[in-house]
Amino acid sequence: MPEDITPERMPVPALDTPPEPIDDDWGETAAKPGKTNVPDAPELYEPYQLIRFQNAWKPKQHIHVETLEPEAGEILPGWWSAQWAIEPVEEAPPYVRIVNRWTEGYLNVEDYTLAQGEIDPGWWSAMWELEQVEGTKYVRIKNRWIEGYLHNGSGQLELGDVDPDRKCAWWWIETVEE
Repeated sequence: MPEDITPERMPVPALDTPPEPIDDDWGETAAKPGKTNVPDAPELYEPYQLIRFQNAWKPKQHIHVETLEPEAGEILPGWWSAQWAIEPVEEAPPYVRIVNRWTEGYLNVEDYTLAQGEIDPGWWSAMWELEQVEGTKYVRIKNRWIEGYLHNGSGQLELGDVDPDRKCAWWWIETVEE
């Protein structure tokens, strides 16, 4: 093991390996998919399984709530604040709720601001659609109520309209290995 790699700095294991990034200003050509989906490809996630969301444009950035507010940034492998579970909304497929492991708060936009916390089960502001990016294993995370996408195109995590080709709104679902 190289000297600068300690158990605390080991790479986070993933179900698959995300593509290598290519730097640019807005994620126009930021990452090229390493694999395409084929009919017998595995599902992108299992309901209630712990996962992380890793950005395609800035692969060192994951969605987390370390400051108790949703943001995208660098994380440490053991951070529960960057671990999420995806709960299917039984009464409204294909929508899901995204709940944080550490706070047990749900990602939502009830006050028109990206937040996490307690919700009412019927809130559309806490329902999300994980739209698979065609030909890749990335998803775009779309809110049911606002109909905007989670992205970090301005350098911070926000919800808004983003062109489908912008990698700043593409998220890799990384399985948490415990």
